[in-house]
Amino acid sequence: MSEGRVAVVTGAGSGIGAATAKALAEAGLKVAIAGRSEDKLNAVRDDIVASVEGAEILVKPTDVADPAQCEALVAAAEDEFGSVDAVVTAAATFEPVHSLDMTAEAWDECLDILLRGSLLVATAAAKRLSKPPLDAASRVMTDLRDAFAEVRGQP
Repeated sequence: MSEGRVAVVTGAGSGIGAATAKALAEAGLKVAIAGRSEDKLNAVRDDIVASVEGAEILVKPTDVADPAQCEALVAAAEDEFGSVDAVVTAAATFEPVHSLDMTAEAWDECLDILLRGSLLVATAAAKRLSKPPLDAASRVMTDLRDAFAEVRGQP
C-alpha cells in the first residue's frame, strides 16, 4: 500500500525525525528529509540508502520557521517524486534551562519551530495533495497511520 508513495519528514537530521524517515523508507515510501543541517541530513540519507534496499531519499535543508522554505521543501519533494502523500513534522528545538532563565527569544524560537513550523509544512503539503479530501489534514494523518501500521505488520 505504501510502495511508491511520498513522505516529507522535517527534523530528519537526528532523533525521531531520522528514525521516522528510515521507517518510512523501509515501508517503501520515497522520503524527502528536511532539517537545518545539510551535513546531518546527508549522513541520515547515507545511512538509509546503505541499509534500505532501493531507498529513494531527497535531502532538502529547510528552516521550518520560514514559510518560503516550507513551500520550497514540499515543491522539491513533488518535483523529485511526483507527489506528496504524507507529512511528518518532527522538527524541534529544546535547550534545557530553568524556567526562570528562559528568555523570550528562546521561547519564540521553540514555538516557531515546534508549532509554526508544523503548521507551515502541513499547510504547504495539504495545498498540493493530488486528490484533496474535504479535510486534507486528515489525509496526511491517515496516510501516516497506514504507513506505520505496515511497518509494524498490521493491516
